[in-house]
Amino acid sequence: MHINSSIMNMAFYLMANGGPHPRHSGTDKVVAIGLSSAVHIVAQAASKLLVQSSNFEDARFAYALAAEALHGKGSKEWVSVHQAMDAVGVSGAWSMPQEIPEIEPEPETTPIPKPEPAPQPEPEQKQTETVPASPAPEKKTEQTPEQTPAPSEKQHDNQLIVILVLGGVGLCIALLALFKLKPAYSKNEGPVGYGAYISATRASSTSTSAHASRASSRTANETTSGTASSASKQPERQSSPSLTSVSLASPCYLQSLAGSQKLDISVATAAKGEGFVIGRALELVHLQLRDERISRRHLRIKLKGSSFTVEDLNSTHGTLLDGERLQAFTPAPIRHGQLLRIADFSYVFKVN
Repeated sequence: MHINSSIMNMAFYLMANGGPHPRHSGTDKVVAIGLSSAVHIVAQAASKLLVQSSNFEDARFAYALAAEALHGKGSKEWVSVHQAMDAVGVSGAWSMPQEIPEIEPEPETTPIPKPEPAPQPEPEQKQTETVPASPAPEKKTEQTPEQTPAPSEKQHDNQLIVILVLGGVGLCIALLALFKLKPAYSKNEGPVGYGAYISATRASSTSTSAHASRASSRTANETTSGTASSASKQPERQSSPSLTSVSLASPCYLQSLAGSQKLDISVATAAKGEGFVIGRALELVHLQLRDERISRRHLRIKLKGSSFTVEDLNSTHGTLLDGERLQAFTPAPIRHGQLLRIADFSYVFKVN
């Protein structure tokens, strides 16, 4: 192939070698990124993003996404892709990244402690000082200060005991309700890692075929030898449908842009309840991603009718759809071929 054989080959030549267009000297110079970087960008876009119906603008968008996933947005490779597409005449809007100065953190200040207010005298002491003593005998006056505060102290202690008992009962009820209201998918649908969906499906199909084999063997022992020969063939006819009827491939999945990782999404789970949740906490999500940059409940994908939506669950490092950051708890439509960035990991959303 030579550089003038097609428009995209000319763009690839400019990305690798740099400089202006050889036949249009008025165009801006393209930043050279070398043959290896150009090959990786084009290979990622061709194998992960582009389809048979893609046009030139789709190719420019796919090249830019691949450069962003491999080297970051605003990198030299990302700028070279846009400059090369401008040079060969493929339309598309972009802007040169600007360096943002780092903001120095403000020094921490320690709060000045406020002086504690002086303790006020108790009202009972004031009354004892102002009210003159009654002309009662000394024995009665000595018994009154000892007997009067006793009922109030006992009443105060009883109130504390009642409050502690009620608090303990309320805590037990809350824990019991939390245990009872625990989502069902944590036991039935929650995957253990990336391969739990396939492992659980294979285990169920294996147990079904084994159960059919044991049932047929018990039937063979009760019949004659001629009937036993025909019954021994029955487990094969019963076990084969259970294996072939189980589909190990999900019609909806996330394909890693930087590797061969494939994350299956259960369409049945996405169509009901809160949808298909992805995050780091195994007991709270349907698909677990083991990385500290992934939040415990990071995002969810829901199916309404024939369209999918993606929603960020107020994650720490955020969720990006085609380079745009999603607002927390605001569903956004997602279609086949769009780039979904979960924290620092890029995936392509695909639907068979």
